[in-house]
Amino acid sequence: FIGAYILTKGFGLLWLMLLITLSSFLILFIAMYFGKTRLFKNDSYLKFDLNLSKIILKSIPAFSFISILATIFFKNDVIILSRIRNDVETGIYSAASKFFYLGYLIFLSVSVAIYPRLTACFNNSKAEFRNVYNKYLALFLIVILLTMGLVLIFSKSLLLIIFGKI
Repeated sequence: FIGAYILTKGFGLLWLMLLITLSSFLILFIAMYFGKTRLFKNDSYLKFDLNLSKIILKSIPAFSFISILATIFFKNDVIILSRIRNDVETGIYSAASKFFYLGYLIFLSVSVAIYPRLTACFNNSKAEFRNVYNKYLALFLIVILLTMGLVLIFSKSLLLIIFGKI
């Protein structure tokens, strides 16, 4: 909500990126605090270091600059397209790109979660590894086919939901 407020008041993307970076650090500090007080309260080796927190706060401008450059680097196709096409075409491309990235992120997350199990199976038995690998491959195939079918069936409805009218 604060990000939308910043953009509607005309502060610009630099302020939005700074807000995102600050909120990430705030979440980090809150997680560190609750981790120390709730999860690891009996562990004496975990201490909240105020000096480290000051160093992290001093590095926020550098991380903000890195975030801006990373956004430009990873969204260069949208930036270039916005210079040569109109806003509607750029928006459609950007929305499709985000949906593609969402699908990619889901499969990447599942793959990263699967790797430890596959490694353990590979170390134990090659037959068990093949069995688990084939199960995950079949699961991926079913999810991909199901997703493709749903997108084909509901594509017009999805476009109407996202863009309002075609």
